[in-house]
Amino acid sequence: MNVTVSAVEVKTPEEMFVENGTDAKLPCTFTSVEVISSAASVSWSFQPEGAATPISFFYYFNGKPYPGKDIPFKDRITWAGDLNKKDASISIANMQFRDNGTYICDVKNPPDIVVKPGEIRLRVVEKGIHPMWVFLFLFFFFLPSFLCLYHFSWVGGELEETTVSLIFFFQVLIVQLIVCQLCKTLTVLPFFHLFPQI
Repeated sequence: MNVTVSAVEVKTPEEMFVENGTDAKLPCTFTSVEVISSAASVSWSFQPEGAATPISFFYYFNGKPYPGKDIPFKDRITWAGDLNKKDASISIANMQFRDNGTYICDVKNPPDIVVKPGEIRLRVVEKGIHPMWVFLFLFFFFLPSFLCLYHFSWVGGELEETTVSLIFFFQVLIVQLIVCQLCKTLTVLPFFHLFPQI
């Protein structure tokens, strides 16, 4: 007699960065071949940085949330999912640095079994300029300069290449120092390899 066992597949982002003092939605979705039953449940666990084992801090069953009591983010957790839409997300308000760690989402929908819960490595960072905006700023600001890094001119019927990297170097250095003061996340060192030898 063959027995077919199906599994719930839980999906979460691997890593998240959240600004200190802001609200964070922890996404967790799942797939299941079975119809969502009344016995379906969601549990969230939290493993602080340096801790050996996770602690359970949230449970959702039969349409009701059951947040934990003795947890760092007590009274800051809200249910943000919808099991009928296969969404098991939660939200945590006013994120603090002590909330750094790994968040584990576990979904059960009998008779489906869970192969592996979803895990989110969450980092709370200082408020400031988001690294992506800094990257876009640097990219679009320096792209024209980089394209003009070499000046080509015809000399004696041949194409001669004149390096103007010194001007480009100081342009990069000045803007990098400004950006470093604003977000304190970048360093001028990674850009030194862009410059040809003078």
